Amino acid sequence: MQQESIRSRPALVILLMGAGRMLTVVTGSFLLLFLVSSLFGGFKMQTPLGSLSCRHAGRLLLWTLAGALAWTGTAAGLRCFQSAPRPTGTMASKPLFSRAGAASLLLTTTLLLWARFLYRSYEPAFGGRPVPTVPFLSTHLLFLFSGLAALGAWQRLRRTEEESGAIFAALFIATSPLWFHVSMPVIAGYAALALGWWVAPFLLKIEPAVFRRRGLLFLSVILPALVVAWRSWGWAGKRLEEQFALRAAPGFTGWMILVGLVGWWATRRANRPWMRPALLLLSWGLVLGGARGEAGFLGALLMMSAFAGLMAAGIGWLLSATPLGRGTLGRNVIMVCLAAILLGLVRDGLDRGIRSPFAPPLTSLPAAESTTAPEEAPE
Repeated sequence: MQQESIRSRPALVILLMGAGRMLTVVTGSFLLLFLVSSLFGGFKMQTPLGSLSCRHAGRLLLWTLAGALAWTGTAAGLRCFQSAPRPTGTMASKPLFSRAGAASLLLTTTLLLWARFLYRSYEPAFGGRPVPTVPFLSTHLLFLFSGLAALGAWQRLRRTEEESGAIFAALFIATSPLWFHVSMPVIAGYAALALGWWVAPFLLKIEPAVFRRRGLLFLSVILPALVVAWRSWGWAGKRLEEQFALRAAPGFTGWMILVGLVGWWATRRANRPWMRPALLLLSWGLVLGGARGEAGFLGALLMMSAFAGLMAAGIGWLLSATPLGRGTLGRNVIMVCLAAILLGLVRDGLDRGIRSPFAPPLTSLPAAESTTAPEEAPE
C-alpha cells in the first residue's frame, strides 16, 4: 500500500520530500556546529575526510539560516501540491515562558551575574590584598539598575513585539554588565536605561504634545555635545565604532540590528511607545560614544536601549515569516541560534575584568610586606 501511494504521487512531490529531508539533516548539522562553536569559541576535530575546524562562527550561522530558509521554501512548495485540506485558521504560537517564568529567568540571570561580580571584586583578598577591586556599594547599584532595565524592557516590548523577541532583548540587557565594568558613569547609564523603560512611556501619555515632536529629539543632542566640548573629551568616529562593536552590539547582535531595521520597515507599525525614549537615548549615545574615557562607555550603554528594541522587532518579524504547524523547523532553528548567540556573549564576557581601566590605582600592600628586605644576590 505504501509503495502504491508513493507511485501515485507526482515526481516533483517526491523530489521535494527528499530535498526537505536532506535539508533537515544539513541544517541540523550546521546548527549543532554553530552551538558548539559559540559555547567553546571554536572547535577542531578529526574526521575520516580530514580535519574540521572553525574559529569564527559567523559563516556557520549564515549557513544555518540559509538551510532553514531553503527548508521553509521547500515545505511551502510541498504543501502547494498536497491534496489534503489545510486548516484556514491561523495557529497562535505558544510562548516559551509564562510571565512568571520570564521574570524569574531575568532575575536569576541578574543574581548570578551579581554574585560573579562580587566574587571577582573580593578575589584579590584571597591573595592578601586588604581592599576589594571595586567599591562594595557600586556593585549593588549596578545590578539594581541593570535588573530594573531588563525587566522594564521585557515589560514594554512584550506588549508590541513577539514574546520571544522581548525575552531575548531583556536577556541582552541583563547580561550586558559582562562587557562593561563597575564605575559611576556605567551605573548612571543603567539608571538612564531603567528610567527610559519605566518612566518615559508614562511621560508620553502626560505631555504628548511635547514628547511627540521629533525636533526635540534632535535638539536634545545639543546637551551632551556641549558637555563633551566643555569637558574637552573630544570626539572620534573610530572610538564610536569600537564602542558599538565591543559593547553596544557585541558579537552577532550587530547583524540582528540590521534584521530589526528590515523588520521595522516591513511592519511600519506606529504603536511602539518605547521607540521615542529609545531614540532619545540613542541620540545622546551617539554623541557620548565617540568621547574619551568613561563618557564613551556611558554612550555605549545609552545606545543599547534602541538596539534591544530593534532586535526584538527583528526577531518578531523573522518568527512571523516562518509558518506554524508542520513547518516549525525554521522557528526552532531561529530560537536555538538566539540561545547560542547569548551563550557566546556570556562566554566572552566571563573572561573580562570588572574594574574600570580609568580607575585610580589600588592601595598598596601592607607595610610589613613592603618593608621586608630583599634577598642578597649571590656573588
